[in-house]
Amino acid sequence: MVVCAGSPRAASTAECTLAEHVLEYMMEDEHRAGRLQQEKATYLGYWNYHLHQLCSDGFDCENKYPANLRELWTRDDWSNALSNIDGGDDIRTEMDNYYGKRDSVEASSVVIAKSHEFDETLLTMCDRRLVLTSSRDKEEVFDSALSLGWFTQPKEESRWWFDTYYDLWQQWGHCWVSATQGDENTARFDLNFKQLSTEGSFRAVVRLMAYELAKVLQLDDTLMDMNGIVDKVVDRDFQRELNPALTNGGLRTAAAEAASN
Repeated sequence: MVVCAGSPRAASTAECTLAEHVLEYMMEDEHRAGRLQQEKATYLGYWNYHLHQLCSDGFDCENKYPANLRELWTRDDWSNALSNIDGGDDIRTEMDNYYGKRDSVEASSVVIAKSHEFDETLLTMCDRRLVLTSSRDKEEVFDSALSLGWFTQPKEESRWWFDTYYDLWQQWGHCWVSATQGDENTARFDLNFKQLSTEGSFRAVVRLMAYELAKVLQLDDTLMDMNGIVDKVVDRDFQRELNPALTNGGLRTAAAEAASN
């Protein structure tokens, strides 16, 4: 199992996407070679999506969840409980998608799930696990969250709220880290946001992740075309157009030169 537990606005989605794509190419190759029963992983989506949507900020959740939360055991129970909640229809749709995917999981399946919030259940579901965590400069996280409208300008007037949320996100991260320590069946892979900035560091992090995923799947990486897997993921996911310096050595482009004159 792969648990995408990266911190908000710290490349958690990018890290999860990389893991999905590494697994896609790795499992296809290994299945074709007869060394792996499953041909692809099952991505369940956001773990406990309904709880995440109802209280994504982690504050005062007891007043945001349905009053009879502990009595809601089935999809129908939740459907009824969400009928009078804003956004309830969208949550029900996602729950249906989740249950459909969950029902396809077999004992030999490779499963991917995402959760910023710490949930110990995810550390006991499968025989072996890789927990993906991520990190980024705090001020960059703040700027990213501001750009998405999570906080309002002017920036300094939102700093108290950001610090409050950031501390919560850090607590979740510390819980994930602590839970993986001393467990021989659970490994952790951490991605720093800066590793996505150049093609060289991007390629290196994809390679390291691929080796960790091979270990979790108990596959012999010496029998794999690891270079081929890494090349495919880099070609697919590295966004060269987001950083012109990667392709022109930091030289100004003709368009930029003309615009400045």
